[in-house]
Amino acid sequence: MSVTLLVVGGSQDGRRIPLTMPEFLIGRDSSCHLRPASKDVGQRQCAIVVKEQAVFLRDDSNGQGTYLNRRLLAGGELQLQHDDLIEVGPLSFRLAIAAGAKTPPPRPKVAEMSHILTQMVADLERKSAATMAVYKPGQGVPDRSVQDSKEILCSS
Repeated sequence: MSVTLLVVGGSQDGRRIPLTMPEFLIGRDSSCHLRPASKDVGQRQCAIVVKEQAVFLRDDSNGQGTYLNRRLLAGGELQLQHDDLIEVGPLSFRLAIAAGAKTPPPRPKVAEMSHILTQMVADLERKSAATMAVYKPGQGVPDRSVQDSKEILCSS
């Protein structure tokens, strides 16, 4: 997934800022990736977070708030969509999200899961049968502690 901020308005209008890390910080602090020189922007104003094939806007402004589509986000986190408008102090950005080569692996289908579970049960039955083969009919079960029984059943 490719995520880009597109500057809207001002002298940098149209400038593209590719977000290449999972958490892109915006604020005046030296640890931030984008550091506007405006007093209207907090030390750590907000973050754009990419996780599990989704993009989120997290407000860290301690009361100043960050605007998403002209609505105030004061604390918390909201999922973003392609073309959302993000306003941080005097700055405005459009978010561009493009699908990329990185896609989550497909989930196993029910039939595949059924096959996997069947194999697991068969493996457990084989191990159980091998453990039980130690005891011959008519001899009785040896007197062992619970811990020893667990070791016998769990050993390969």
